[in-house]
Amino acid sequence: MMRIGVTTEIPEKLQAVREAFAAAFASAAIEVVACPADSGIPHGQPWGMQHTYEGALARLQNLKAKTETKDFTHLVSVENGVCALLRHDSTPAFDVACVIVEELATGKEQMSFSQARPYPLAAVQELKRSGTPNEAIGSFCQQWYEEQTLPLSRGEQIRSTCALVLAMLKPAAPGKRPQEAADLREPVAGLACKEPPRKVLKGSSSAFAEGGKVEHLVLEAAPYELSSFDLTAAIRAVDECFAGLENLDGFEELHLEEPAVKNWLEDRSVKTSMKELNFLKRNLLKLECTIHEVKLDRDQCTKRYEMKAPGSHFLDIFKRSGIVRKDVDRIAAIIEKITSYLNIVTCSCHATEGASVLDQLAASLREIFWADAEKLDKTYQTLVYEWLPGEAKEAAEEEARRGLRVFMESQTGSQGVGASTFSGQTSWSSRVPRTLRFTRCL
Repeated sequence: MMRIGVTTEIPEKLQAVREAFAAAFASAAIEVVACPADSGIPHGQPWGMQHTYEGALARLQNLKAKTETKDFTHLVSVENGVCALLRHDSTPAFDVACVIVEELATGKEQMSFSQARPYPLAAVQELKRSGTPNEAIGSFCQQWYEEQTLPLSRGEQIRSTCALVLAMLKPAAPGKRPQEAADLREPVAGLACKEPPRKVLKGSSSAFAEGGKVEHLVLEAAPYELSSFDLTAAIRAVDECFAGLENLDGFEELHLEEPAVKNWLEDRSVKTSMKELNFLKRNLLKLECTIHEVKLDRDQCTKRYEMKAPGSHFLDIFKRSGIVRKDVDRIAAIIEKITSYLNIVTCSCHATEGASVLDQLAASLREIFWADAEKLDKTYQTLVYEWLPGEAKEAAEEEARRGLRVFMESQTGSQGVGASTFSGQTSWSSRVPRTLRFTRCL
């Protein structure tokens, strides 16, 4: 269960935050709690980006000062402000939203601004001069936006910006180039599906609508990345689930009422569930090997070995690893059970990270396998790059200190990052970590 405190009680803003978190954490139960907090702005309207940010920050600080936050996983502050542009003949103005998200477990905080939309400054100033109260001015603005029928609503401003901030909170892989870390753009329109999938799992981050259209929440949040360390964490999550089921083998009846066990055994036996986990793990191992088989060329600017290709190449990599369309529903169902299981039981932080990786992987597979290849090539690109040796070793040592064994012998007998998490001593491998990246075209 994720519990998010939001510094507003406006339904449109609360719903926008809820949708952003639901897309980012597809398998988690999301509860959004209204926690109204003062912005510290006496007249109620922030002007300019600095003032808008300070209003959002003040709301966040006032929420923490006056509300018990230990039961929350995240705090979100939202503030809309007006930015004016001075011209010789007029003063056009624009409404922007500032969103700040704080991850309470780590203390990390990120913020960003939304895309701007026009604001009826001249009309509002006239109302203010005539003594119209702020509440009536707010009603006027709401009606004005309804009449404009703009493609960008306040809710969409907040939803897309919150999604962006959540993506920024995700730890960046060591060695990522600055321009890649900053490559977070506004969402684009969803891509048309060739055909709808056979079924949609409850809690999936892909919402399919009538007419074969799909709301591509993962594609909208591009860039999406899958590194060697991500795969290691994902395999760790699978291993912890496997170990839990292995302990139950032969004793199922004694534990059937436990929620974590009931979740696994509602429609299958322990042995069948263990086979499903092995199926997923084999696919993760083969995916890692496929990523490392991609031929890279040295980039003269970055001095890094990399490969750039059109967006549909991202799908080709999964296909070459043996994952085909008919397997997507099966993989997504296994992942959903893993994330549900790890939400209930006590597990390591590495398994929790791995569950998040798996969750995003399932959502990506569901969207990519039904997206139109031509539109993928037009809008997106695929990048596979190799970490620089110093960066890779530093990251590996940090993961080793945290207890995550990432350099182990794979089932094929080769040494590789994230190839396995079986017991053994951590050893440095000659195989350099890689990252598979799916992003929008520049």
